Amino acid sequence: MKKILIISVFIFLVINIFSQNTWRIDNANSNVTFAIDWMQNSHRTGEFKIFEGDIIIPTDNTFDNAKVDFSIEASSIDLIASNLISTVQGEEYLDTKNYPKILFQSTSIKKKHKKNYEVKGKLTIKDITRDVDFELEDNGIIEYEGRQYGAVTVTGKLKRSDFKIYGGGDRLGDNINITAYFQITKIIVQ
Repeated sequence: MKKILIISVFIFLVINIFSQNTWRIDNANSNVTFAIDWMQNSHRTGEFKIFEGDIIIPTDNTFDNAKVDFSIEASSIDLIASNLISTVQGEEYLDTKNYPKILFQSTSIKKKHKKNYEVKGKLTIKDITRDVDFELEDNGIIEYEGRQYGAVTVTGKLKRSDFKIYGGGDRLGDNINITAYFQITKIIVQ
């Protein structure tokens, strides 16, 4: 009986491992941008330049029940007002010296409508982890030179106060709008 159970567990694991596809986020052809209210009638915008992540997708190539692990190098922040970069890297904002990574791990991805999905997960900034929700739009998969490439757009809103980002005083709004455009490449298992 024990042998049958062990064999059954082994077969289940093998089927699950080989029935999933890993897609890697292509940093060179993707971006993570943000916009935050400034002075109640304007915005401060920027992006992160260095990030990486994988999306584990079921074999039917839908994002339903996929898993995402994603990280950003916090010091890779780039702003239109470049004179503010070192300020935003400082203690009142991202404190990149003490907290070099921003991390996201999905807890669920569910289809909402056609190619739109609701992504729930854990976001960690400055060692503070919060539950967050994002919207993911599947922009399709193409084949080019024998490889498969996909594209997704991810949008969401965070509160900077949830992560103890206090710089900027009352001139800077609390809501941070996130928009990420990811090209993903299917990893070929050898």
